[in-house]
Order: sequence, then C-alpha cells, then structure tokens
Amino acid sequence: MLRQSFGLAALAVIASGASISPPKTIAWPHRAILTSRSGRPVAFRAYTLGGVLITAIDAAGRPTASMASSRIMALTARDTLHARTPADFPLDLSKGPVRFVAEGRDSLHLVVGRNPDGAMDQVKADGRAFTVRLVGNTLVIESR
Repeated sequence: MLRQSFGLAALAVIASGASISPPKTIAWPHRAILTSRSGRPVAFRAYTLGGVLITAIDAAGRPTASMASSRIMALTARDTLHARTPADFPLDLSKGPVRFVAEGRDSLHLVVGRNPDGAMDQVKADGRAFTVRLVGNTLVIESR
C-alpha cells in the first residue's frame, strides 16, 4: 500500500511538470578579498559604516570558515569582526561603506569587485586601513 502511494505521488509530480529544486541562495552584489602583502597571516578588524558585511559564525557566535556547521550573519553598526588573512566577505555597499583596518604594523592587499566571486569591476588597494564605498555605481576604496 505504501509503495503504491509513493508511486502515485511521484507520478503526480512528474505529470504536473513540477520540479524539485534546491532552495535559492541569497547573493550579495559585492565581494571583498583580503590578503597580506607579506604572505603571512595578518590580523585585521572589519566594521560597517552602514554597508552590509556578511560572515559565517559558529554556534558560539565566533567567525568560522566552515559553512557546513555555521550560519550567516550580517554585521550591525555595533559589531566589529576580528579575522585573519586570507579572508573573503560578501558585501552590499548600496546602504553605506564598510571599513577594514589591519592590526599591528602589517599591510593588507584588498580587492573589491562585483559578484560573481568579486570578479567584475575590480578595484584594488594596499595599505593598513580601507573604507570601501559606492560612489554613484562605482566601487571606490579609500586607503591609508
């Protein structure tokens, strides 16, 4: 009986032309990729000045690279992300800028581009502190 019910349900789905697809993922329009100029990991802070910076966090609320056991979170104006290079973050700069600041004396290399994967309309900068923003529809990095 169970086998027949399953068969009829599968037939109904096929006959209706419906398809079962995985859920759609949310895509953010920009991506920031930070690396160190020296090749060694460099600690840095990131915070929002109105823009949206997305990171994965574990159950304890700490940033993590593993998407399998984490959830995504948008930084708020009260949050400061502490991370190390290499790092990669989805961004939405339409609501305001995002700031990245190296800790210590090391410098960072920042590439910001439009998605997919930050590969379109890239802008690059080297320095210790960056503010990334949209001016009109153009990505701009202010560095020092």
